Amino acid sequence: MEYLTKPAKMKQLDGCWWTPVGASLPLTNPVTQSRSGGITIQLIAAFLLLVTVGLCFVGRTTTPTEESTTAALLQTKGLLDIRQFDYRLNSPQICAQLTVQPFFLALVHSKANHFRQRQVIRQTWASQRDLIRHVFLIGLADQTGLEGTMDVQSLLESENAKYNDLVQGEFIDHYRNLTYKNLMGLKWVGQYCPSVRFVLKSDDDAFIDVVQLKKFIERTWPSGPSAETLICNVHEDALVQRSGKWAVSHEEYPSKTYPAFCSGLAYVMRPELANKLFRSANKVAALWVDDVFVTGILAASVNVRHFYLNLRYTHQQDDVVQWLGTDLPSNPLPFIVSELDTSRPEWPQLAHRLWNRTCTYNAVDSDS
Repeated sequence: MEYLTKPAKMKQLDGCWWTPVGASLPLTNPVTQSRSGGITIQLIAAFLLLVTVGLCFVGRTTTPTEESTTAALLQTKGLLDIRQFDYRLNSPQICAQLTVQPFFLALVHSKANHFRQRQVIRQTWASQRDLIRHVFLIGLADQTGLEGTMDVQSLLESENAKYNDLVQGEFIDHYRNLTYKNLMGLKWVGQYCPSVRFVLKSDDDAFIDVVQLKKFIERTWPSGPSAETLICNVHEDALVQRSGKWAVSHEEYPSKTYPAFCSGLAYVMRPELANKLFRSANKVAALWVDDVFVTGILAASVNVRHFYLNLRYTHQQDDVVQWLGTDLPSNPLPFIVSELDTSRPEWPQLAHRLWNRTCTYNAVDSDS
């Protein structure tokens, strides 16, 4: 805390400044010091120590650490109350008053401060409004670190006033709250866009060739897939991580492996299935790993069939860089879904290059 200044001869103990007994006190020569004076000095020193420790305790309990600001994390020991998904920001007009519903509604998971990622998606694969509409699903800004120095909420409100494509929940934007974000999106579909043909859930570091994805679906299912079909990159027999960021305890999930589930980078379902998954969430013990919970555990509870689109995904940015370096303009992007490494400074330019290249191919392909 700012009010805990550092006096002379202070030491640091476990992140808190404290004063050693007797420090800064005008002690007399021990030989000539009176007994009463020594007692007085010791009492003063003890008092100062107690005050310092008290300030240290107050500083610890009032500092906005990550643990205190993310206290409202998803509890995974019981059932979720799916009625408690309110919106801080909303964009209910996305599908309203449309004579023809779009083929895709993209529910893009984004973090509150990912302004640049959202802008790139608006300018690239989500820009074909005759084919796709989108909303960005976000939570409340975490007040720790860099976000704590910014008025992120005001920036989000300005962003939504300009683009009208944000849906913000009343939960902190933290990876342990991703299940809240996922279910909020499924609920939003049922409320505001139930007639869309397909729901496309994605992350904001994904590049999706939506034209090729539409063609793939129409070619594979001329009459449309069944309402119980999840189209995705399927993970089978994935081991439960017991350490690291994504560690799940035995109490949270006792089995060694997860059921088959979809990679969260992108997956496609019918809106009927989105509604079914959402309504089943209050019947199954929750898990904070949202892709496992929604597309694995909940999916198994409602007899979902996974359709494997694994070969059309890449999680390696170098794969698409290599493709862009080839001189084969007649070939489509070999990956319908690509993960971009947004830690690299060149990723926005890469997304635009991918978009321009796929648009060129898709335009030629449509004319042929």
